Amino acid sequence: MVRIAALLLALSLGGCTKSKQPELDPNAVAHPLRGQVIRLNPGDHIATIRHERVEGWMEAMTMDFLVIDERGFDALHTGDRVSATVMVGKTNFWIREIRREF
Repeated sequence: MVRIAALLLALSLGGCTKSKQPELDPNAVAHPLRGQVIRLNPGDHIATIRHERVEGWMEAMTMDFLVIDERGFDALHTGDRVSATVMVGKTNFWIREIRREF
């Protein structure tokens, strides 16, 4: 199921550029997320995060997350421990409100 969601996300982002953001579900549900940044893909604003269980949505695992906020993405480094809000819509998901934990 996670692989299907990741594939749908990748397909939805395929034609996107930095000037055009993907259509985000206005009815998306917010969930708190905590984890560690494993990899960053600056071209697509994707952060691979090994996260703890996300209550009400996902078991602990490593996933790719779209980061909408450019400043938030630019502040991330591989190895950072972070907390964030994951927004879960009907066809996609993304993170926002990223905070580095020290």
